[in-house]
Amino acid sequence: METEKKVLSNELRKKLAEAGGLGFTENSEFIYTPALYREKIIDTDEYKLPKEVWPTFLLRGKDGVESSKMEDGMGHMEYDDKTSVRRWVGKSGTRRIAILQDGIKGWKNFYNSDGELIPFRENNGKISSDSLKLIPVNIAIDIANAIIERTSLSQEELEGLES
Repeated sequence: METEKKVLSNELRKKLAEAGGLGFTENSEFIYTPALYREKIIDTDEYKLPKEVWPTFLLRGKDGVESSKMEDGMGHMEYDDKTSVRRWVGKSGTRRIAILQDGIKGWKNFYNSDGELIPFRENNGKISSDSLKLIPVNIAIDIANAIIERTSLSQEELEGLES
């Protein structure tokens, strides 16, 4: 089959991305902020939390084969008819830990309950157990989903964030 090289406009690329119709790029590292920080106030365009308190996580995404292998026996996909968003619902904490160990490459601006910055530590190129255990389950699930799905932030969300 012959292919013709086309350059997609930003508008068409955005539509394809929203539909989940784009393949992965070679660079699998991306910046992510968990959804709970990015929530907006209903009927306004303002975020509930100011961006200066949003943590940024440097993540290494899975490719299509890696994602499929990680999903084996882990849970199921849910589809939201209202938003047309597919979401992975994981059921295995052990698998989630493996995803996080391989996928989290660093973070900035992540605070503990005492208001202190949590330092990112690694061991043999992977997040250390000491750092991993400080991530609450709700955030860990969100990050694991982002790693599997390579969830990207919008331009508006990325604006002003530390990388």
